[in-house]
Amino acid sequence: MITTVDLPPNWTGALTYHVPDVLDNFTGPASAAAQFRDTAYATKIRQVYGDSAAIDWTGLGGPFDLIFIDGSHYYDYVKSDTRNAFGCLAGDGCVVWHDYGMIEDVSRAVDEVASTVSVVAIRGTRLAVGRPG
Repeated sequence: MITTVDLPPNWTGALTYHVPDVLDNFTGPASAAAQFRDTAYATKIRQVYGDSAAIDWTGLGGPFDLIFIDGSHYYDYVKSDTRNAFGCLAGDGCVVWHDYGMIEDVSRAVDEVASTVSVVAIRGTRLAVGRPG
């Protein structure tokens, strides 16, 4: 089962944190879940709508084996998503961040957490992978 978190289709623009325009990467409500909607995979994907900094991550159905963080690129969101992700991660699971090494706020948040968890950047990509311990 895959659980995704996206801003709702009727999103008003309100966010938990003030995100500078340069880091606003909202793709629009029409694209949320478009890749799997009306496919054979639709029954295997749980779509959750909400602001990732405001939702209760404990209600998402974890613990999760893999959490992929590619939401807001703003530092406070990356930090919040990272903290919540590790709180819902299975013991042998991992967190993957997108845009590491490309966006300063993402890189700074990931580099900070690397002092407490094992983080490896994947050469030739925009990905970093973190594991507890």
